[in-house]
Amino acid sequence: MTAQAALKAALGGIVAPTARTAEFMGSGSTWRLTNSHGDWAVVNVQSSSSSTARSVHCVIKLAVAPAPWLDWMRASLGSLPKPINEHFQR
Repeated sequence: MTAQAALKAALGGIVAPTARTAEFMGSGSTWRLTNSHGDWAVVNVQSSSSSTARSVHCVIKLAVAPAPWLDWMRASLGSLPKPINEHFQR
């Protein structure tokens, strides 16, 4: 098994189920949690292009999008893009 395949298996078999028990939505490498005020927390795992079959380097990105900012972006764009990830900005 390559390092990338092991990372994918760990994300799908360990991280995703654990994130879902904490009420995060998502799959693959990005999960989002929405609180009762409409704020979002986003967690993303990105693997590096310098990874090899034997070694994978990854970064865990965290972001918070407050509801007023999301509302402003929705009004500015007409709607939010379907995938809101950790680097979404205008």
